[in-house]
Amino acid sequence: VFQYQLENAQLEKVGTGTLTIDKPISGALAVREGTAVIAGAEGSVAYKSYRFKVEGARGPVGATNFNSMQLAELVLLDGANDVTRPYANISWDETVDSHDRPFPANEAPQNLVDGNMFTKWLDFRAHPDRSATDRERVWLRIDYAAPRPITDYKWVIANDTPARDPVAWRLQGSNDGGATWTDVDVVSGYEPSTTRFAQCGPFMANGASLSGPLTVAAGASLRVNGGSTSVADVSGE
Repeated sequence: VFQYQLENAQLEKVGTGTLTIDKPISGALAVREGTAVIAGAEGSVAYKSYRFKVEGARGPVGATNFNSMQLAELVLLDGANDVTRPYANISWDETVDSHDRPFPANEAPQNLVDGNMFTKWLDFRAHPDRSATDRERVWLRIDYAAPRPITDYKWVIANDTPARDPVAWRLQGSNDGGATWTDVDVVSGYEPSTTRFAQCGPFMANGASLSGPLTVAAGASLRVNGGSTSVADVSGE
């Protein structure tokens, strides 16, 4: 059983027997022999603070009106219940390196959790031509009075310009006032719908996800247990 998140890993499952994966893997997985199990969520996670950090938009560079990333709404779920609000505080980083503003005044990060899918958060710092430090500043933090359990989360596509839709992000949690952050879910290579105001997710807040290529060899098997996952590319041998 893999119990820790692995980033940019290149994993190969060989030998008979079963490998169970219960945390996000940002990299490739090849199942050569035996069985790999993608474990579903078991219960919930609970943090006093959550941070939703966008790490890439659809693009490509040069696409019409691709100058930013945008999304309309973030929803944190505990089972079927929307537990995003009420919150104690929300915050974000307004710093910019070399441009005049991080986002339009009426399209600021707080729109992400206002309960209105017809508003949006648009952030210029997510564009690939921005500095690496600017791109690290594209996040919204939500603080609660006590640890808030969540099992899943989802987000809503904004009103226009599919090139700005997020394709890579991470949801993080903290119980020490933001001194340290734990990755709750990490996604890259996602392909959102081109339909405006479509819902993306729900994504499991506790369980496995594979954001890199997946290969399953002849005679080997893959099983999804108790949940679902998105994979950037799937192939068989």
